[in-house]
Amino acid sequence: MQTQTLKSLSWQEILDPIAKDFETASTLLQQQLQHDIPIIGAICTDITRQKSKRIRPLLLLLSARALGYKKQQHCHLAMALELIHNATLLHDDVVDVSLTRRGEPSAHIKWSNAKAVLCGDFLYAQAFEVLSSIEQHKAIAILTKTMSHLAQGEVEQMLAVEKSNLDKEGYLAIINAKTASLFEVAAHLSAEISPGTLAQKAAIVKYCKALGMAFQIIDDLLDYYASASQMGKNAGDDLIEGKITLPLILAFEQASPKEHAFLKKAIRQKKNRHLKKVIEIFNHYRIYEQTINYAKKYTQEAIDALSVLEESPYKSSLIALAHFTTQRDF
Repeated sequence: MQTQTLKSLSWQEILDPIAKDFETASTLLQQQLQHDIPIIGAICTDITRQKSKRIRPLLLLLSARALGYKKQQHCHLAMALELIHNATLLHDDVVDVSLTRRGEPSAHIKWSNAKAVLCGDFLYAQAFEVLSSIEQHKAIAILTKTMSHLAQGEVEQMLAVEKSNLDKEGYLAIINAKTASLFEVAAHLSAEISPGTLAQKAAIVKYCKALGMAFQIIDDLLDYYASASQMGKNAGDDLIEGKITLPLILAFEQASPKEHAFLKKAIRQKKNRHLKKVIEIFNHYRIYEQTINYAKKYTQEAIDALSVLEESPYKSSLIALAHFTTQRDF
């Protein structure tokens, strides 16, 4: 296990080594969203300007530099990845009937389901247009496969909601497909253009995948514990949508028969009024701490994977980003 001696870094300090790259990618993103049809530009600009750390493009930029990449094409790849991510958000909010996104009304609430879905399609198309324009044909193949995994994860989650039943193994498979895969693709895209060794590239892939797993586990925990202002959505949305996530699974494993029956009812009925009692059960069994520790296993796996990389500010930021993942409150 790699010993962590790096001092805690602020978000800005994590970003500093690739600040210029990040700014370039952000500028390219805004340029790509300009459109003659006003509604397309409005919806797409709205979803991308909302409060977000843009962790996926950040991962790609840091990973490429950590692998010794010296040019600028990774900024285009990062921009394409963010386009894909925002397209999934537009579609997910329609599927989940989510009322808010990052503290604001969701696009399908502001405009309509049809407009939100079509603008999501537009963002997908823009991403592939970018990759085609820079002749990154292997990147297109990588992203196409990832989009298949994303869709599969969403379908599996939908089926789990319909059955009101999901075990830990099934949950981990879903978040691997619907979240970790988009983190992992950041590693594959950076590895595709970088001169690092095969071992170093494999390490970056392992790091990003593990980080994606930890990120979603924390996201699912914060759904119960963070405020709307922190998360940009209402607390308990997963419960109302009937989603069974790790906190609930851990509670099911330890709850008394009476508590177990209540949790099952809360999931089936999808009512916010059950949230307070659900959290009381969580607190009784220290589900918050257990979930954090579960996520930390993945962040430690991510950090350990980086041992084969040469020391650099980029590696330091990747390590700090892993710690940030389990300490964040949004």
